[in-house]
Amino acid sequence: GRGTGHFGSGTYFSTFKEETPDTDEKYGDNLGDDRPQFIKVGENVYRVDMDFYKNLYRVYTRKQGNVLFTLLKHLNSMYYIVQYEGDTSTLSQYYQIVIRNAKALKLKCPSFRELWKMILDHIKSDKTQSFSTVFMEYNGYNGVNVSGVEGFDNTTHGSVIYDLSKTSGVVKTP
Repeated sequence: GRGTGHFGSGTYFSTFKEETPDTDEKYGDNLGDDRPQFIKVGENVYRVDMDFYKNLYRVYTRKQGNVLFTLLKHLNSMYYIVQYEGDTSTLSQYYQIVIRNAKALKLKCPSFRELWKMILDHIKSDKTQSFSTVFMEYNGYNGVNVSGVEGFDNTTHGSVIYDLSKTSGVVKTP
């Protein structure tokens, strides 16, 4: 029910848990280690074990979430400036924030020239993913996990998995 966010293109999730007398049964909390990775709890609502997916960038604090959000937002802005606006005079200002935030998060950041080439290559490609997804995949991640992080574990931001087929095991369903 939402478009792509700055954390990337993929399937978005946010934490939701209602407290009712049958909560443990409905959400599979009573199943222990045999709990499936997907549990349907309502119409178009599923419980998903985020730890089941490979290589998600884990955000632990609101501050870390803000730094990552700003980094990826600026990368997407750089991409759109190159693709649609033509006036690239502000790119170096965006890049300074990108490189500083990437360093703070211990993410690889290509040189300005290499990033420019990545943007141009992505524009020429037929891929529909956002440029923030390209950057996170460049760093070896298949999404962003913000589960339990105040201000980010919601339907405005949420966790994202770029490719649901990249798992750490065999999918179990009820």
